[in-house]
Amino acid sequence: RDRTTCSAYSVRPTPDARVSMPLTWDELATCDPRAFTLRTVPALYAERGDAHAGIDEAVCRIEPLLALADRDEPEVKARKKQKKIHVPVITIAQAKLKPDALAGLERWKAKYPAIVPLLAPEHVIVDTNRGRATAWYRVRINLSAVPEDQRPPQETPDPDYDVKTEWADWRAKSPTSEP
Repeated sequence: RDRTTCSAYSVRPTPDARVSMPLTWDELATCDPRAFTLRTVPALYAERGDAHAGIDEAVCRIEPLLALADRDEPEVKARKKQKKIHVPVITIAQAKLKPDALAGLERWKAKYPAIVPLLAPEHVIVDTNRGRATAWYRVRINLSAVPEDQRPPQETPDPDYDVKTEWADWRAKSPTSEP
């Protein structure tokens, strides 16, 4: 969460304790922010007086600035959202161990032998997913190269490992702390 203080003479949380302070327009182009620190600003204040003193007397209206912004800024048209492309991907295996997930892939290939020749190596996606304390593996198939009428449906993955159930059993067995 940002806890920035915005005021004249506010000390910044930097190693040299820089101070944000009002400057004249002439100073702005040539000043070095490192010159304004908690050690140097009190002397500048004593020498020059309060650079912030007249701010309340310099009352201005914001409308001319808004008109200037309207004149100078071109009207930005909202971009049309691009249609989200739906990629036909099915999950065929989820396993705690990679060899088990790959065995599920081989069973799927045996079940759908007509689909296998249509798939390129990049259509088989093997993901390593990280749980709280362990990794598990998922095999997915991108069916974009398979004609729609030949695509196999999403079925229950084989194997169908669920990291949540494993850790739910562990939590149930662990001692609970009493308040």
